[in-house]
Amino acid sequence: MGSFLDSLRVILHQKKTGGIDISLMDTEVRPQDDFYNFVNGTWMKNTEIPDDKTRWGSFNELRENTDADVLNILKDAANDPNLDTASDESKAVQLFQLINDTITRNEQGIKPLKPHLARIAEINSIADIQTYLEETLPKGGRALFSFGVSADAKDSNKNVPQLYPGSTGIERDYYLKDDEDSKKIKAAYTEHVARMFGFVGKYAEEASALADQVIKVETQLAAARLDKVARRDPAKRYNPKSTEELGEIATSIRWPKYFSAIGVAGIDTVVLTDLDYFSTLDEVMKNSSIEDIKAYLWWTLIDGTASRLSTEMDRANWDFYSKTFAVPLRKNLWNNVPLEPLIGP
Repeated sequence: MGSFLDSLRVILHQKKTGGIDISLMDTEVRPQDDFYNFVNGTWMKNTEIPDDKTRWGSFNELRENTDADVLNILKDAANDPNLDTASDESKAVQLFQLINDTITRNEQGIKPLKPHLARIAEINSIADIQTYLEETLPKGGRALFSFGVSADAKDSNKNVPQLYPGSTGIERDYYLKDDEDSKKIKAAYTEHVARMFGFVGKYAEEASALADQVIKVETQLAAARLDKVARRDPAKRYNPKSTEELGEIATSIRWPKYFSAIGVAGIDTVVLTDLDYFSTLDEVMKNSSIEDIKAYLWWTLIDGTASRLSTEMDRANWDFYSKTFAVPLRKNLWNNVPLEPLIGP
């Protein structure tokens, strides 16, 4: 533990500089005329967006610097002959090495997914769906809805349980708008979903049918959620409800059972971050067959793990997002590793 913390202290000491770099300001601009360019003007004139990014700003730079620091800490820990193999640092190193071990990843292919795909295949009812959601939430499950605990938006002295809308593969408006760009992206996404189903053993016709089922469910989920403008309104993202009220809003889920299963039995209030979404959840469940929802669950699993399976799946996943949304290729494999969780809270 000592070497890990020592490395972190050295990095923090080296990075200790002022919080505001006045050389990036354009003092030739009067702040009362254009405060934004007064503060950022010189930076805007002289800064180029890196080749592997679609946007760049101070928070992106902070993320890059933090990733580089964490990577150095991991490398130091990996090369430490005295590293305790039972320590959290060792676990972080092992996870990092596993993700970078493309030979093993390619040899295993979809083998790590097979038990989970089979588990979804066993689902026959909404009750089964709920049990699956309970089982997968601790593993990062994002289907239909997700649960977490974070600061109360109106009282930062306390944390509160919160429920969030479920995962969809593309932005809300692409499912719903009729402009040519949206239709083009939705069609490309449908093809991508079918292609990815092919990696898990679904032949072309079946993969295409599954993709259509996924789009059907995700379109309903997208229609139910707040649009970009509404999401900017904090009041619309803050809807505290008692668990009894929640049971009346979304009756398809047996909430006391759900909360008990995920380890938070006894909570009496939860914040809904999108009230309309949860009010519409019953309708989505009723308008979708069990097979439709199973296709969506399969897809959420595949989409959430593709970048950590074979390099072929990783590349196929990246191809869609890079070509469709003009996201440049990663410069390094480790750019695909989730570095933040590796050092813990």
